[in-house]
Amino acid sequence: MHRIARHLPVPFINGAGEATVPKLTEFVLSRFEDDRLTFSEFCAGTHSFQMYVGDMGQQRENEAAAARPFFNHPLKRIREWARHEYDSGVQDAKLEREREDEMNP
Repeated sequence: MHRIARHLPVPFINGAGEATVPKLTEFVLSRFEDDRLTFSEFCAGTHSFQMYVGDMGQQRENEAAAARPFFNHPLKRIREWARHEYDSGVQDAKLEREREDEMNP
């Protein structure tokens, strides 16, 4: 199952402001909850081939903030994904800002 995990649709905030996990993602991450490779591939695919234009630091902070509503999701792997997404977003934003400061003293 890990081979498709990288291509699963990611959780998102819908138009009504609700934390939403696509059914296929929910199925795979619950059914293969104990498979670390499946989870790792899902996390790796979250921003695969994503491009950033403009303020990358702000965009990563926004992505981190969007993960917070999933911190208390009933599925363990969604909670772990949310924490990973939040932590990596905050860290990436920090590193991007440091890089910008070095380039523009």
